[in-house]
Amino acid sequence: MVVCDAYKPVLQEYQEALEENFENMSEYTYVQSTFDPYFTFYRGEDIYYAEYDFCDDGLPELLIAVRYEATEQQAEKYQIKAVYGTDGTDVDRLDASQEKSFSDYSFCDGNIMRCHWTSGGLSAGGDLFFQLNPGMAEGTLLDEMFYMGMGDCYRGSEPDESNEISRSEYDDIVASYKELKNLSIQWELLSDSDFTPSSESGDDVDRIRYDKNDMNYVYDGEWINTGFGCEAYLPVYWNRTQETNETISSGINRQYYCEDASITIYAGYQSYEPTEEGIYEYLLENGYQPYYADANGVTGVAFEAQNGTEISFAFPAVDDEIVQFSVYSSNEETARAYARDLFSSISLR
Repeated sequence: MVVCDAYKPVLQEYQEALEENFENMSEYTYVQSTFDPYFTFYRGEDIYYAEYDFCDDGLPELLIAVRYEATEQQAEKYQIKAVYGTDGTDVDRLDASQEKSFSDYSFCDGNIMRCHWTSGGLSAGGDLFFQLNPGMAEGTLLDEMFYMGMGDCYRGSEPDESNEISRSEYDDIVASYKELKNLSIQWELLSDSDFTPSSESGDDVDRIRYDKNDMNYVYDGEWINTGFGCEAYLPVYWNRTQETNETISSGINRQYYCEDASITIYAGYQSYEPTEEGIYEYLLENGYQPYYADANGVTGVAFEAQNGTEISFAFPAVDDEIVQFSVYSSNEETARAYARDLFSSISLR
């Protein structure tokens, strides 16, 4: 399974927590401190993960689950224990607005997520319903209900006479959210997977490659140079009459435009170490999901922003300087096509 880059740090944490038997939970950023797949009543055999794009926005949700083998009484089941969303850069639990620990998640028509909780003795519990928002990392709370040990039921967050409902009303409300059945979710065993990002440079690094064979367009054009030891081919459809040049304290910015995209070239000095590792670590610390890349034989670091509509490639140039090529388009596929063209023509002089 190809995992969305934004989720790799999350899955790494779950692997670490699994290795530590889910102790020292306060040390983690993504794994909720109350997460416990080994709570006796719910115990499964191992941890599983999957991605599923409920909103059909190109940004799948990340599901964490435990698995129950089939028995005479029930079929095999994956019980979802945590759900995460991303906007392409940031990651959060879809139910991050709540402090509750939920024991089971399911999904309903209309991109709605149901979160169920129970008390330790199963004498009390409740259900919350969240609207999943395309392009966003967090859901919006739509509805909340809970029941008490004595059988009293309420619609809302507090036990108040004004929001008391009967058990049949409770069940009818839950049933009104039509649960999605038989979703084709591809579950993978967490302990069998590797999400460790490469932090080494050299031929043994796994890289995304942008080669000349990737180029989508063959047009006449011209070579543009940064003045910092590298250049790239700019096809003729980029409008040179709209070119802008800006000299800034640390270097230069240049921009080129065409009908549906723009290119920005930055070249100059940065505060971080002018190496591939320095670029990678800086981006990682600032919330990006960088990956090592090879652009026409030039090695560097690629990263995305604005939900994949801006794609950049940065690499060390001459005299401890950094060069960064960025392509932006309001359409993600357009941005990727232009990025392949530009990055696959970069050369060092």
